[in-house]
Amino acid sequence: MNALWALDMLDFIDMFSDSDSSSDHYDSETSSDSDEHDSESSSDENDSETSSDDNNSGSSNDEHDSGSSNEEAEPIEEDVPAQAEEKEDSDEARAEATFRFKVKNLSKLQDSVLSPPCIIRNLPWKIMIMQRTLQNGDRTQISLGYFLQCNGESESSAWSCNASAELRIYNHKDDSYFKRNIDHIFNSKENDWGFSVYMAWNDVVDPDRGFIKDDSVIFEVNVNADAPHGVSWDSKKHTVGLKNQGATCYMNPLLQVKECVMREHNYCAVSP
Repeated sequence: MNALWALDMLDFIDMFSDSDSSSDHYDSETSSDSDEHDSESSSDENDSETSSDDNNSGSSNDEHDSGSSNEEAEPIEEDVPAQAEEKEDSDEARAEATFRFKVKNLSKLQDSVLSPPCIIRNLPWKIMIMQRTLQNGDRTQISLGYFLQCNGESESSAWSCNASAELRIYNHKDDSYFKRNIDHIFNSKENDWGFSVYMAWNDVVDPDRGFIKDDSVIFEVNVNADAPHGVSWDSKKHTVGLKNQGATCYMNPLLQVKECVMREHNYCAVSP
């Protein structure tokens, strides 16, 4: 009985042993197949990634070439006038500018002459040159009258603009300037300001002094003007502040208040 039980137990153990071996073999084959599948899948993924990298590389090169092409491209002709016009508009609102006026045949000058306008603070500014005759007792003095005119053709009576200027006359002999300064609040009643006796006429027309050449004289003015009052004024062209960067908005009111205070201070300082 014991021997039969022992044989039955051995058969039972062998059965499980064969089952485990078969299972191991099946798992091994399955694992092998799975590994091969994973390997093929990995290979496909690598090929896909390689193909994707190649495509991305090609796309990157195209963008780089396109960027280089855009940087080297010449501006379109239709864009040039727009850019020039924008720059011109910006210059017309400028606070300071220097412009020249060449007067020909000065020795034959009879009436006053005006230069072409130079736009500063959106207002036209002109150089005015004339020959002035002054009677001083028994003496008659002839001199050069030199003035700066602002907004001379305006029919409005409500405008004003505070400005300082340097009135210059060019000396060809030593490449220098003779100059006099003015500071004035220009308005409809006093739209020009300068000197009735800027220089003796004989000194201007004397070739040895160097101011006249080929009977022509070059006049130059540097103007520094505040924002005008009583005229149409585009505040966007003269705005004080910072571009919004997310944390700078609180600074703009402070800067604008300071600018307004400084303008009013300067305006009151030169007011009569």
